[in-house]
Amino acid sequence: MKGERKGLILFGSLVGFQGVPWASTYAATKAFIQSFAEGLYWEYKKSGVDVISVAPGPVQSGFGERAGMLMGNAQETRGIAKKVLKNLGKSITIRPGFLSKFLGYSLILLPRYLRTLLLKQIMGKMVFGDKK
Repeated sequence: MKGERKGLILFGSLVGFQGVPWASTYAATKAFIQSFAEGLYWEYKKSGVDVISVAPGPVQSGFGERAGMLMGNAQETRGIAKKVLKNLGKSITIRPGFLSKFLGYSLILLPRYLRTLLLKQIMGKMVFGDKK
């Protein structure tokens, strides 16, 4: 139908904004998604297709359990979905929830190498727990 809008929601991650030891491949794929979404946003802006990248931080999706990772303060998927849909067409990237905003914006103030070192510690605890 004429005038109908469409949307593309791409799920990135907070780890897509820098290298992350113990999750290098995962972080790199999320960096691709972020870059891809930013490009597509402008390519499709005038064609009626809204594009948004979501960088939610920890989510209660079952991923942590399947991966054997400890994920504290994880958000519920329903709350994330509502925030994403509310922002579709208004933002290129959304960090839904307090924790994702806090982590995302506090980390951005640091140089990339410090973000990487900090995330090495955080990811190490998530992957290895107290074993490391």
